[in-house]
Amino acid sequence: MVVRQRDLRTAKYAFVRGDGSFLTPFRFEWAEPFTEGLAAVRLGGRLGFINERGDVVIDAQFDPDPNNVCSHFFYEGLAAVRISGKCGYVDRSGHVKIEPRFDGARRFRSGLAMVWDARGWAYIDQSGQIVWSATQVRSVVSPADF
Repeated sequence: MVVRQRDLRTAKYAFVRGDGSFLTPFRFEWAEPFTEGLAAVRLGGRLGFINERGDVVIDAQFDPDPNNVCSHFFYEGLAAVRISGKCGYVDRSGHVKIEPRFDGARRFRSGLAMVWDARGWAYIDQSGQIVWSATQVRSVVSPADF
């Protein structure tokens, strides 16, 4: 088991193994827990990912996400990241698989992820296609139905 730990003096994060030994030094400006063997970290103001050996495997190249509108956790092989102010999805090698076009994005579960933009929220599949949206509900259900 590996957990993240914050140094209150420097406000930097490190990862610590279950036996108390350090996987990484306190060098990250921010860090998330590991999912699917990778953890999101912020270095130099940019977001990247490390593996469970502490190696940076996806360079810190993505926009910071101070409001956590993109889910930076890998699930089903994809993680949401911010690029030019929008959320998209990258694979475990850091390649963009779903172009950034959403204001917010959550993790994949059973092949679908919730996303949203100014039009409302929707569910997309792993190709980025919208499979269901809240606007579809509005077109089927009218206020008179309640």
